[in-house]
Amino acid sequence: MKQSGALIQLEDLEDYIALDSEVAARKVVAKILKATSKLQSNPHISQVEELLKGREFEYHYWVVDNHKLIYRIENKTVYIIAVFDTRRNPSKMGEEVR
Repeated sequence: MKQSGALIQLEDLEDYIALDSEVAARKVVAKILKATSKLQSNPHISQVEELLKGREFEYHYWVVDNHKLIYRIENKTVYIIAVFDTRRNPSKMGEEVR
């Protein structure tokens, strides 16, 4: 599984949550990483992200707690494109997926 800027977003998320609780930060990151393993073995498990239709690639999403993993599938490889906080304005998602 290849990760792009999503890895940086995940690290930023971990740092942010760790300001309140390092234990909680590790748990959130562990859940997200576990989800990426599920996606690798079954990439079509989730739906197409409607807000990103009409782009060069077809993007899917998988929700883990308050976070959406935005990804695309290419030649049986899952590329995690973004880790998006679902509590944010959905229109901001397009800015994070390039």
